[in-house]
Amino acid sequence: MINMNFLLSKLICTFFFFYTQSDALMTSAMLGTGPSPTVPNPLEVLLVMSNQSSGQTEGAVAGSKDSFSNALTKNIVAMSVWLMLSIINSSMVRTFLRHSIFYENPRYIMFICMVMNDALQLTLVTALYVLSYIFRKIHASVCCLLIMTAVLTTRSTPLLLAGMALERYIAICFPLHYSQMCTVQRTTVLIGLIFALTSAPPITDLLITLVREPPTFFHSAIFCDHSLLFRDRSIYYKNCVFDGTYLSCVTLTLLYTYCKIMLTAKAASAGLASVKRARNTVLLHGVQVGRVELE
Repeated sequence: MINMNFLLSKLICTFFFFYTQSDALMTSAMLGTGPSPTVPNPLEVLLVMSNQSSGQTEGAVAGSKDSFSNALTKNIVAMSVWLMLSIINSSMVRTFLRHSIFYENPRYIMFICMVMNDALQLTLVTALYVLSYIFRKIHASVCCLLIMTAVLTTRSTPLLLAGMALERYIAICFPLHYSQMCTVQRTTVLIGLIFALTSAPPITDLLITLVREPPTFFHSAIFCDHSLLFRDRSIYYKNCVFDGTYLSCVTLTLLYTYCKIMLTAKAASAGLASVKRARNTVLLHGVQVGRVELE
């Protein structure tokens, strides 16, 4: 489940970063010009808080002792935040689809994939939050589908950020080879590999549960929480190892690309705007992944 702090903090971060960084995509769309390969992603803001949802989904319990008025207020706020962010997501996806220059650029392909990934994740955790008030317990098989999809979308975000950081690194440090190294086909393959990798933990969670739990477990009604659905202790340790390994790889990737871009900036020109923008983009990715590690 999620709590109200997750939704409110997501809304605040979204509008703060959207206000400061969203002009690039919309300006290029209105003017009919192609996106600069070094302009920061205008909707990275939508994913600043999405990495919190795994911890919220696995540990939070919607307030069973809330009064009717408190429960109604929380659900109205949750649905309002979901609606506002969904409108922003939809408008950006529509802008992306209406201009072919965007889906011919590897950077924006990965970016719009993150936007849709975040939209799905936000919809799932909001649905879980509202369902916890309407139905205290739901069918275990339905809960399993929701939890596994939420975990998949949450764990995909850091890897997509690392992929975008690598794209910036290639664009700045190997500009002559960029068109050969960063193609639409290779970007599609990379996105497929990311989702295949992040689907492994929830699938193994399910397989372990199928072996350890009785057949009637998935026909029972439970409170939909990760720790209550996947109860075997080995699942917890397995996920700790996986999360530690892949977050360490993502962190090292971001540190390496940021340092290389910094060195390129010093070698080329201290005032080179494109390099500065790429550096700031990778730094923002690092902040986002840092939030995942703190959670």
